[in-house]
Amino acid sequence: MNGRIASIRRNTKRLRWLHAALVAATLAGCAAGPDFRRPAPPAVSSYTAEALPAETAEAKGIGGPMQRFVPGGEIPARWWELFRSQALDRWIREGLANSPTLGVAEATLRRAREIRRARAGELLPAVDGSVSASRQKPSGASFGDANLQVNPFTLYNASVDVSYTLDLFGRTRRGLEALQAQIDYQGFRLDGARLTLASNIVTAAFQEASLRGQLQATRDILATQEELLALVE
Repeated sequence: MNGRIASIRRNTKRLRWLHAALVAATLAGCAAGPDFRRPAPPAVSSYTAEALPAETAEAKGIGGPMQRFVPGGEIPARWWELFRSQALDRWIREGLANSPTLGVAEATLRRAREIRRARAGELLPAVDGSVSASRQKPSGASFGDANLQVNPFTLYNASVDVSYTLDLFGRTRRGLEALQAQIDYQGFRLDGARLTLASNIVTAAFQEASLRGQLQATRDILATQEELLALVE
């Protein structure tokens, strides 16, 4: 009889453990929101509608040799240094250092990172401790003798409280994933702003150099016409 009771108790204990395991597995599977799946890249093979030529035309002068296109080649972050122009490098450094748009983008990225760092603490236990000390001198009457002299003493008290919020359904973890995605988004926006500013400066420098060349060519033509006019006179 005792053996049968012991067997029933063991089976009941096993059922309790099995029930707890099933509950834990169910709660773990009930994460808030679906898992993120990276979308498939677009099915394109080139950057332009028409195929690019394999090489450029060759011309005499500085920078005139034939250039070849390398599809999928790595482009350095400081791509403008490939032009080997100290003036252009200086203009871009000044533009990147003094752009208010980049300042706002960097501040937004720092804010997103700080919010993510602050929210990450929700997954950690909170610890609160306190220490206090008090000086006491009880009366002898509390011991039943009014004439009893009791020496003063110091009473120390220390306490520690630990609390933890269970993230059973993954709400906090999903929130952290969303904040990390926001950080990535702001980082890409900052990179895009830098790329846009650098390309605008390079384009303006090219246009300025082109206009300067046209102006010099016009002056040369004017000087030649003045020489012809002097010969005719």
